[in-house]
Amino acid sequence: MRTIHEPANSKLRAMGKTGEAWLAGLDALVLELERRWDIQVGEALAGGSHAVVARAVRTDGGSCVLKIALPDGMGVTPFCHQTAALRAADGRGYVRLLACDNENRACLLETLGRPLRDSGYAPEQQMNIICQALRESWASPYRPGLQSGHDILRWFRAFIRPLWEELGRPCPEAVIRAAYDALDARGADYRQESFVLIHGDAHSGNVLQSPRGFVLIDPDGIWYEKAYDLGVLMREWPDALELDAAVMGLERCQYLCERTDADIRATWQWGFIQSVSTGLLCLKTGMADHGKKLLKLAAVWRVPAA
Repeated sequence: MRTIHEPANSKLRAMGKTGEAWLAGLDALVLELERRWDIQVGEALAGGSHAVVARAVRTDGGSCVLKIALPDGMGVTPFCHQTAALRAADGRGYVRLLACDNENRACLLETLGRPLRDSGYAPEQQMNIICQALRESWASPYRPGLQSGHDILRWFRAFIRPLWEELGRPCPEAVIRAAYDALDARGADYRQESFVLIHGDAHSGNVLQSPRGFVLIDPDGIWYEKAYDLGVLMREWPDALELDAAVMGLERCQYLCERTDADIRATWQWGFIQSVSTGLLCLKTGMADHGKKLLKLAAVWRVPAA
């Protein structure tokens, strides 16, 4: 695994000495995993942002994928939460986990095909496919090691306003206040009896083709309400909502909830929260045009459409 592709390589550089030390030990770790899991690892694949991923071949000739997560400290989901989700799902709507080493942040996964975002399908078709994968995965049993809804609510409360201030207040303060009001509403409506295994970032880049159909990868590993997953889909494809963001946003919300039996009010609120938080994050990470679109959407969605 001699070549580390972007954007993973740039994140390693940003880590300084931590990234250098991790990279220096990577070849030795790969050799150890090859011995332990009876695999032969090829070159790293392009496109990984939070992990190094490479195709591998088992001694029986079968193909698989080796994933080694980058060191902690870059704001990504702890590796143990991801593997807890994959173990709980056991292939239900998710990529199959073949082997795992949480200490070294490594796992062996089934080989998958292209992502849904490259399928050429219209947004509505993609949403339907993602909802199907989510419905299947939501049937998974609880497993220790998952994040809770309280963890998620705390994260958003600690993330949104400080980043808004850091970026020079790029949207009206009323939008930020409304985001915290929505978080308070979700905290007040905390119904553990209805919680399921949610993915946390189920967009079309995290859904890949498998022999079983499209399946989810890279879960955040959360036990929480279904609406949180749908909030991610609410913020996707913002260009498709430009004609009338209020009305078309409500239509999308209804479309998603009809296919998943999720709560429409909670889905709307999470769609708004996701638009605010992701919009700010895009501004922070150099995706200004997309970030501005999401914040513009959030300004319309601050009050639910009539």
